[in-house]
Amino acid sequence: MDHHPTPSSPILLPPPDAARLLGVSVATLTDWRQRGAGPAFVRIGDGPRGRVRYPADALRMWIQALPVHQSTAEYDPRPTPDPRQIEIPHTGVDLLALATGSADRR
Repeated sequence: MDHHPTPSSPILLPPPDAARLLGVSVATLTDWRQRGAGPAFVRIGDGPRGRVRYPADALRMWIQALPVHQSTAEYDPRPTPDPRQIEIPHTGVDLLALATGSADRR
């Protein structure tokens, strides 16, 4: 029996191969999968215990959907806080109210 992929059959990669292709660890790929943040995958076999496989086309599409950056300065995953919403720790002072002079003075 021939198990080689044909032009019409999808190429399914096991997690170590998919991780290597993406340049991440298997643990990272697993974390992405559990959070729904990574590329699409399929399970082959018995429900949640089935073997995880990544269709090569799904990996390709996921990579192509990632934003392209010209420099690392363009990308900062941390949300920028709104300075009007910052409170000084342990005091509850609203910086905007303090700056505008409308803070409750006790």
